[in-house]
Parts: sequence; structure tokens; C-alpha cells
Amino acid sequence: MSGLRGNVNTIKMLNKAISTMPIVLAERVAKRSAGLLRDLAAASYSSGETVYSTSRPLGVKGDALSLVASGRTIGSLGFVAIGRIVRAQLNTKYARYLVGKYAVLPMGKPLPASWSEQLRAVVAEESKAFWAEQGQQ
Repeated sequence: MSGLRGNVNTIKMLNKAISTMPIVLAERVAKRSAGLLRDLAAASYSSGETVYSTSRPLGVKGDALSLVASGRTIGSLGFVAIGRIVRAQLNTKYARYLVGKYAVLPMGKPLPASWSEQLRAVVAEESKAFWAEQGQQ
């Protein structure tokens, strides 16, 4: 049975682990993982905290930063599955700045522990369903 093995603490390591699965299973896992990561990122962005549950730095006037002026970034920020690969989607010019400055996505850094746990659950569910369809357990 294929499962999520090894260290999946970063998106790069997640993609490496997914690539070892059968193609059909890998595509299903990538699609569900991208959706899950997109939802988690949107919740984190809206909460006023970084993805690591730490508060964002205060603005110049000492007030909390919302990072929402038009809603364009939050509407386009997230993850997409391209075949067996999960990638970050940064559709605005300033999205990279927000990722680096305010950690709105965990790019280049380990995933939050709760995110990794939820990804493992997705892989377990998809693997179980896939192997049941194949007549294996």
C-alpha cells in the first residue's frame, strides 16, 4: 500500500513523497492536498496571524495589519495541483512580498504541524479508497 512516507514538512518534500505513488493515486492526492492547503492558507490569511499562528508585526502607526485592501490577493493566493505536483499560486505582483514579510504561506519553511497532520489524513483516505478500487488492502 502506498502512503505518505518520509519527511513531508515542506511543499518540496510533499511533492517528492507524492511522486513515489502510483500515478492515479498521486494525482488524486495532489488535487485534494492543494485544496486543503488553499483552505488552510485562506483561514490563516484571514485570521490576522502567520501560518505559524504567531501575530503579524504591527503597522507603522502601531495598529494591526489586515493585509486586505481589495481582496485580490486573498482571492488568488493558494495552491494548485498540476498533475502530481502541488504548487503555490501567487497571482498578484506583491504576493511574494506578503509571503516573505508576513508568512502568509509556508514557502521554503516547514509546514505547520497541524497542516502536516491533515495532509497525512488526506493521503491515508485517498490511499485506502484507491487500493479498495484496485481490490487490495
